[in-house]
Amino acid sequence: MNLYSVFFFCGIFSITYACFGKSILKAGAVSCQDKQTILDEHNRLRQLIALGQVHGQPSATNMMEMVKKFC
Repeated sequence: MNLYSVFFFCGIFSITYACFGKSILKAGAVSCQDKQTILDEHNRLRQLIALGQVHGQPSATNMMEMVKKFC
């Protein structure tokens, strides 16, 4: 399974299934490098919101960055 499939899966189904794709991550179907890429992208998007650079979203006062060591 490639990285874009995981983003698509979680993006489409996370509203209904609370990101059922988490089991895919735990099952080892996604490499450590892919997991890190997902985390890095999450933090990049988080930073845009935190800095108030996303239209319609207020800037954050104390938005922490996610950190995880996968392998």
